[in-house]
Amino acid sequence: MDGNMMTKFKLKCVLLELLKSDYKVTDDTILEKLISHLSDKATGSQIIDVPLCVAWSRSVVLSWNQGQTSSSVVCFALRLSAIIVEDENNFISIQKAVSPEIPGIECLGHSNTTCVFLQLLRDVCLSTTKSAANFSVKCALVQFLSSLLKHSSGRQWLMNTGLWKEVHEMTLGDSSIYVVREGRRFLSALLNNMVSLQEAEPVLACILEPFLSMTLVPELPLDTPRVIASLYLISDILDSSFLTSDPKTNVIKSLVAQLVCNPTSTIIPKCLEVLKQTKSEEMEELLAKIAVFMYILDTVKDGQKHQPLEIKAICIKILDVFSELINKGSVENVLKLCVLCHNQWAYVARIQRKDEDTTCVLAGDAKQYRFEDQLLCLQMLPMCVGISGGPECDILAEITEAFIQKLTSLIHNQVHRMVYNFRSCIIERGSNERLALLGVSSIRSLKHVLSRERAVLVFQSFIYVLKHFVLCAESETKQGGWGGEFRQSHHSTLLVAILDGLANLVRTHRITWRESVESLCLLTLAQELLDNPAFSSKVGLVVQALHLIQLCIENFMPPNLALLTNSLSGTSFDQLGTLIFKRLHDPHWEVRDSSLEVLITLATISNSKYPLFQDLILDNKLCEVVVHLALNDAESYVCASATKCLTAMVRVDRLWNEELMDKDLVNKMIGLLNGESEGVLRREASLLLCEVFKHRKVQSDLLHKMCITMANVVLSDLHWEVKVNALNFWQLIIDHRMNDQGMIDGVFPQVTFSKEHRKIINLTPAAIQERLRKVLVELSQNGCLHVLLETIQKDEDLEVVKKASQIITSLSGVLERHGLLEPKNVSAPSPTSSEAPPASNLNHLSSPSNQSNYTSESPNSLCEKDITSTSIGDFNTNFDSAKSQDFNSFQNSDKPAKSILDLDPQGMGFAVLDEELGLDFPNMTPADQDQVIDSILNDRDINLLAKVYLGTGTELPGRQGPETKISKPIRPLVILNSDEFLRQLVTLQVDELVKERTRWIKDTEGNLETLLDDMLIARAIPCEGEDDCNAMDCY
Repeated sequence: MDGNMMTKFKLKCVLLELLKSDYKVTDDTILEKLISHLSDKATGSQIIDVPLCVAWSRSVVLSWNQGQTSSSVVCFALRLSAIIVEDENNFISIQKAVSPEIPGIECLGHSNTTCVFLQLLRDVCLSTTKSAANFSVKCALVQFLSSLLKHSSGRQWLMNTGLWKEVHEMTLGDSSIYVVREGRRFLSALLNNMVSLQEAEPVLACILEPFLSMTLVPELPLDTPRVIASLYLISDILDSSFLTSDPKTNVIKSLVAQLVCNPTSTIIPKCLEVLKQTKSEEMEELLAKIAVFMYILDTVKDGQKHQPLEIKAICIKILDVFSELINKGSVENVLKLCVLCHNQWAYVARIQRKDEDTTCVLAGDAKQYRFEDQLLCLQMLPMCVGISGGPECDILAEITEAFIQKLTSLIHNQVHRMVYNFRSCIIERGSNERLALLGVSSIRSLKHVLSRERAVLVFQSFIYVLKHFVLCAESETKQGGWGGEFRQSHHSTLLVAILDGLANLVRTHRITWRESVESLCLLTLAQELLDNPAFSSKVGLVVQALHLIQLCIENFMPPNLALLTNSLSGTSFDQLGTLIFKRLHDPHWEVRDSSLEVLITLATISNSKYPLFQDLILDNKLCEVVVHLALNDAESYVCASATKCLTAMVRVDRLWNEELMDKDLVNKMIGLLNGESEGVLRREASLLLCEVFKHRKVQSDLLHKMCITMANVVLSDLHWEVKVNALNFWQLIIDHRMNDQGMIDGVFPQVTFSKEHRKIINLTPAAIQERLRKVLVELSQNGCLHVLLETIQKDEDLEVVKKASQIITSLSGVLERHGLLEPKNVSAPSPTSSEAPPASNLNHLSSPSNQSNYTSESPNSLCEKDITSTSIGDFNTNFDSAKSQDFNSFQNSDKPAKSILDLDPQGMGFAVLDEELGLDFPNMTPADQDQVIDSILNDRDINLLAKVYLGTGTELPGRQGPETKISKPIRPLVILNSDEFLRQLVTLQVDELVKERTRWIKDTEGNLETLLDDMLIARAIPCEGEDDCNAMDCY
């Protein structure tokens, strides 16, 4: 039985289990996953047996009507049927099928046939017992009907059966918002996909009927639930019709545009008439949206460019709608309608001027006025009302007045009266701050729509409002100022929204002092905001202000710093160091973390662009604070950010020489890697060690500890990012060793300077081979070769395997070019993911005495040394080549192969370095420590993992420093002979290993057959062709 047949058989078994009355859905996502697999066009069409699935769906529906099946299974059946009938051929074949052997196929027949799905629809719509409790079934049923809209046969069947009317009634009267949304989406798609006006007219008339037939009686309320639901439906249909615009011709393909924009249509007059009489803000919003939709739709429906006077007429009509809303005092709806007009006016702009703004509101005027500017001024007016009064604003009176005049110059004369009325409406409402927040939110929603010029205008308005906040807070009077009453929550929310808007504008449009001179004040304003006690107690506000400071530093500098002055005195950065020092001691971890992000930016820039920031960091003792946070903060995210900050500081020579060199960072990061339970912190600690080795000179004893630690991290850490960082460390080790032997940019030059002979020598092929052998011996002694092979053969994380393969491929390329590595034997078998590869191919090892001319001493002497001793010399001379032993007895053993943890490395030709790392084991004698290490080496991987989790079950309050952490035991360093490494490299198919691992992960993570196996196993049904053992090792 091939793969597809087996999968079909398992799917059939699953479907039969779903029919049973005792089946209970314990995981709501498993059926969703199964549907996603079956809906895939590449695999689903080959797996689904159409007659079987249709008959099964009918049985499920009938069983549900009898109360024997759960609603989850019914939803699955409907969605499975939707997948089937999406294909027009399947739908036609189902209609024609009359075979009595497969009951239920006739359920999709003509309207005069007993249709279980039609009965189900009417049941869930009309039955009082099932209607309220089974909205999920309604949603699935509407999705099933929506799948029929994708072909003409399905649309014709829907029109013949009249099922769309049932969906329409469901949309108007259902209590579930999910059902209503699905119904609106179905009816919109139905109208947009129709190709005949004769078909579309009755559908649209039915949809418009509740609204057009309403009677305008002053004594009766107009906002009945049925009318409101009808208005929402009409609005969604008009909105979706814009999406049918042809990108080449700009023609609206939907027939809705032709029907509603007909000169005889009474929709717009009805909307305007009802808008004048209604007192419901919800109804006002919907009526205004429908009117604006129809005005713009009438302009762009044919995709033709219009004359300026025609565009002017459309703009005036839209502004009349705004005037009506302003007269009714509906400030919120005015702001919402501005956002709608900004988004929909893009269709007009695309037709009128492809690469420019839209035409002016009034053609022929001496000055051109843009329609978007009129909308933007309305949106900014609530903010301007707040900053236009109060004695605190007298300092900025002249500048503020100039900005207000700039806004006024953008407004057309016919719009001035409307703007004044809008201002009066805002003042009468009284809650200026809440309305200002609505205005800011409406502007922020347009960040991807605003042009650069309008973004600068908004940026300037935000700056003035921010300055108003700061001045009001600093003022001693409490009259009329927002800052004096900042205890109210909406003040804080408004200021956070403004800071976020400024950050988005800087990030999106790269606004600098060249576009807006007001940007020179932004950094100072943010600092004054943080220094003021009225604002500094708001955590969200402080975090947003710090984020804004970081963006200012990254994106633009004041002009005096751009000229590289030699002092920060008198600049906006003068007090920044003090501010950061203060915020690094804030009791809220979010503030400390944001402060560290600012400091990371300062440290990064100080290394290249602005060295003056080094003085700022050193003068305020920030390095010492960061080291303390990295080791002792109670929040792991703060520790990780502090460690990341140290990584940036390590690259700066002055910071390292004056502060960090004496902090013993290497030993402290090793302590974190060995004793920290948080993966995010271990990830940053491993990165820091890489940067220290890359940029700084490390003593041989510390380097040895780093090598042992990184080897253990690669082989035993549970976080894949930590292991990748550790492999990056080994890549740096390899590059460093190669460079020591004369390699430059990956190539050996013809001549080089020899430190050993103290003269320039020629690099012959033999000399290069000798130098490469020295590199391999060094890499063998520090465990690098064993780590690489063990990782690529046994690690479960794909990214780790890919990184190891890159390192091995790069190293193999160098060795092959210089004749140390024989051509790969492609016929040699390579380990696959289905077989656990033996560690270092131990079964194929031969006596090392016949492989190399290098001799070695016993590693026992090395094990007796303390690496912290001052007698240790250079790292390159710390290790001699390890003497290997013949282990033909191991090859001839009849015992089954063991894992690397079960084998004795010294009995297999490996030298083991078990030197002390200077780690504390409280209340343990050396003999006890050796016993713990031996138990770990002899333990199984799964038991070791369980012990790790059990060891982290109890946590002390707060975060323990590295000197108080209990470090996990360290594996002895396993040394793989360099000649044996070369021999294994010949037979190792790196690319095939990565491909096989990738395929295995893909199959086990999202495979349909695996999912079916899970469902069958959950029902205690054995899968055919498999033994009793669960082979799904991905779990």
